[in-house]
Amino acid sequence: MKIQRTALGIACLLIPATSFAVDMTTEILAQKGLITLEEYEKIRKAQSTQATVDTTEGLKFITADKSFSAQIGTMLQLDMASYDSDIKDSAGRDISNAGSEFRRVRLSMNGTFLTDWDYKTEIDFANSSQLIDGFVTSRGLQPVQLTFGHFKIPFSQESLAADKGLTFMERSLPNAFLNARAPGAMISAGKDHWSSAFMVFGEQLSSTAAAVSDEGGGASARFTWAPWVGPGANLHLGAAASLRVPSQNSTSLATTPVTYTEAVRLRAKPESNIIETRLIDTGNIIDVDKTQLWGLELGGSIKSVGFNAEYINTTIQRDKGRSDLEFSGWFAQTSWAITGEQRTYKGDKGLYDGLKPAKSVGQGGSGAWEIAARISELDLSDGALQLRNNKWLPEINGGKERNATFALNWYPNAYLRTSLNYVHVMDIEGGSYDDKDLNALQLRMQVAF
Repeated sequence: MKIQRTALGIACLLIPATSFAVDMTTEILAQKGLITLEEYEKIRKAQSTQATVDTTEGLKFITADKSFSAQIGTMLQLDMASYDSDIKDSAGRDISNAGSEFRRVRLSMNGTFLTDWDYKTEIDFANSSQLIDGFVTSRGLQPVQLTFGHFKIPFSQESLAADKGLTFMERSLPNAFLNARAPGAMISAGKDHWSSAFMVFGEQLSSTAAAVSDEGGGASARFTWAPWVGPGANLHLGAAASLRVPSQNSTSLATTPVTYTEAVRLRAKPESNIIETRLIDTGNIIDVDKTQLWGLELGGSIKSVGFNAEYINTTIQRDKGRSDLEFSGWFAQTSWAITGEQRTYKGDKGLYDGLKPAKSVGQGGSGAWEIAARISELDLSDGALQLRNNKWLPEINGGKERNATFALNWYPNAYLRTSLNYVHVMDIEGGSYDDKDLNALQLRMQVAF
């Protein structure tokens, strides 16, 4: 028995410290000689196959060999807004009022299977059950990754950023050029200082999409480079290009029968989602052959100060002798974490994460506090001048809008966030709301993990 106990003691010393935490009770019984070495080994092996639970970033289940994992996530965003404006909607109603909505109500599951494969499924219940993400990624050829399913198109850092980590409640005006997600396949790669991605995709999934006789699609590529990545500061540069062929859908023309033709429509809300009115809108642009986009990105941070800027150019090429159209938009923003936190930069993705408080409320801190300002512009007017209503107007008189947005964000902990935004429409040139004014004060309460 003495020899057996000695051998058992040596075996226990060779067991990793993590195993001690798992089967401490069993080990004590073995050391006291209440169970044999063989019995102890059988129990330890059985325990080593059990899954563990990780709650550092939500609720995550991991098998002992780490080849399978599943993390349950959720995001709830409740928005409230009040408007001050001299604008009336299409029905002639005054929009100077208040409103509220659940902006996002999402449930997700993501994880790993067979060690080198990742997956994610996310559904939004805010308006109707809508698939947000549903994809699988292979990491077996690192640093190259292969992804297929329904996910974000690689174009624009602001568009690719996670919804829960955006500096402002809504993305900037130029985001109107983009369809954030689509079904397709992508090859990507990246390291600490660079990232690249190329995707071919089909038409964006939508529960309200009209039937089409010929579905559109396209391709998109993005490359980023970070010449400077350090603990105190970083610098990000990026470029992207995309080509899209539109679907053939009804343009609601006054013809019998209904004419089906390739069409594109660009429009934008004034960086506030509750309002239904789009202040600039091209209407249906018909006989479109293809749409080409290119964009440039600039970003960085110096300790607790961050900045980002983007420019997007869109060219619509038309057939049947119609001239091409060109639209553009840009934004520039800066933010300051008053409590000293710095944004995390993922060089292999070319993306910034949202702030995480250094000291959470209830743990000796006040959470993270952040202030931010942004100017954005979108121009949706182009084409040959035409005389309409005794005015010379461009063929596509969608309008040009410039906004200034200010934000105050509070992060009590890694899961909770409160945001207060003030949006001021600085100027509207052309379109249906030429020279009109609008101001919005909006509040968001968010829980996400």
